[in-house]
Formats: sequence, C-alpha cells, structure tokens
Amino acid sequence: RRLFQNGEQSAEFVYAYFWHPRLPILIYTAYIGNKLRVYGFNAEKSSKFKLIEEENNITGLSLNEKGRTLVWSTNNILHIGEISEDEGTIRVEKKKFFEFGTKEKAVLEVNISPSGRYIAFLYDKDIYLIKLDEENDVEEIVKITNDEYSEYNLCWSPNGRYLAFYK
Repeated sequence: RRLFQNGEQSAEFVYAYFWHPRLPILIYTAYIGNKLRVYGFNAEKSSKFKLIEEENNITGLSLNEKGRTLVWSTNNILHIGEISEDEGTIRVEKKKFFEFGTKEKAVLEVNISPSGRYIAFLYDKDIYLIKLDEENDVEEIVKITNDEYSEYNLCWSPNGRYLAFYK
C-alpha cells in the first residue's frame, strides 16, 4: 500500500494504518530504508509528522477507541504511550514498557481494547491478555490460548467484552 498526498504517491511503503477516532489524523507505519517507523498525517493540513521512532522494527501497533492510549511492540518489548494533542498533531508521552519472553521471539499484533484496560497480543503462536491498572501499569498477564496452531488477526468487539481471532 502506498500513501497518497495531494494526488501524488509517496516513496514510503505503508504497512498498517488507522484513523485517530476524533481527529483528522491518519496514524501509519512505513518502511523508511529498512526500518519500520510510525507517522501521523493530518489530512486537513496535508502535513506529515514523526510519531514514534524506535531502534528496532515496530512489530505491532494499536490505538484505543478514545485515541488516548497507543500500544506498540518492538521485538519482545511492549510499549504503552499516552497521546496528547497539539494544534493538528499528536504526541506520544509518558511511555512505559515491559519485556516479555525472550528476544528470540517477537511480540506481534498488539491490540488494545476499546476501554484501554486490556491489551491482547501474539507471542510464540499464542494469544496473551494483559490487564492494565488505572496508571497503565501491568496488573495481570494471562495466556488465553495454548495449542499447536498459530492465531492472528486479533479484533475486539465494540464493547470490549469479546476478542475474535483467526486460527
């Protein structure tokens, strides 16, 4: 997929994207050189801005429905950031992170629930669920699948009570 701006195709290869729920901002990951980075694009101002730059490739990205919490993964590290708004752009602040498992296996396909209280993610073919407390600190981690098959395409129901996935 390619991002278009004013009818012209950008040089970036867009990997994943979604709209901010309240602002005319597209949040997307793009390969720049050989690194996957996260950008924002204000559709009204036709302006791009860097949102997250990590040393390692970003392997998952999710925003809660209120647009206040952004979750992403790099290798075996899960990052939690709070979004602040500033005149047509957004920033990630108060970043928290924790390591999960070993560096040989990546945390993939992170997906934050609509309420922002739960994060589902894939690790070593299984789905894990993290419950966050009010300060976005990890309260509990539960492995919710345990079989020989890989799961993917995690998707929360609008009320956040159910998690669907493909096996």
